[in-house]
Formats: sequence, structure tokens, C-alpha cells
Amino acid sequence: MTKIAVVDDHPLMRKAFIDLLTAANICLCIMEASNGQEIIDAFSWFTELPDMILVDIAMPIKNGLEVLKWLQQNHPDIKVIMMSLYPYHESITEMLALGADEYICKSQSPQEIIATVSL
Repeated sequence: MTKIAVVDDHPLMRKAFIDLLTAANICLCIMEASNGQEIIDAFSWFTELPDMILVDIAMPIKNGLEVLKWLQQNHPDIKVIMMSLYPYHESITEMLALGADEYICKSQSPQEIIATVSL
């Protein structure tokens, strides 16, 4: 089963993604964080790292693009899925150029999100 981390500054959104993907039986959430710095710090003390990380773009302290850059430098083997409320976020092209594997709009249907994460 794919081990994931979910990073979003809204607790309800984190729980919704975790519950959706766990119920679909495609992922096991092993890490979660409310901002980019929190997830980067967690990588130093977690013994088991995720296979995939879902990262919100707009967060306080360190945003999703900063997390993506850090992951590409330190853990390039971890699949990164960026998330936003906006279907056409202005930095989608930049995110993909920096190495993001996928992009999820939070307004997509649960089935579309499951399909994207399952890729």
C-alpha cells in the first residue's frame, strides 16, 4: 500500500483527503502537517518516509513550491502531488517544471482525486 503524507494548513481539508484515500484503500497516511516547515522538520525524525506527498500550494511559513523544491533536492524519489482550490493556478506550469508529478484541484470530485492519486 502506498504510504502518503498530506500537507495542508486547513485541518478539515487534511482530514478529508486522508479519510477519502484511506476509505478507498489505496493509501496509508503516515505523516501530516499544517505547513511546509512542519513537514520538512518531520522528515528529520520520522523513521519511515512516504512514497507520495500531497502538498497544498498556499500555506503559511513555507508554501507548497518551497516544499517541492526541498523534496526535489533531498528526496527526489518521493512522488509529489500539488493541490489548490483554484483549477487554473498561475504556478501549475512552474510546479510541473520543478518536478511535481500531478496537480489536484480541491474542487474535483472524490473519484477524480482517487484516480489521480492512484496513478
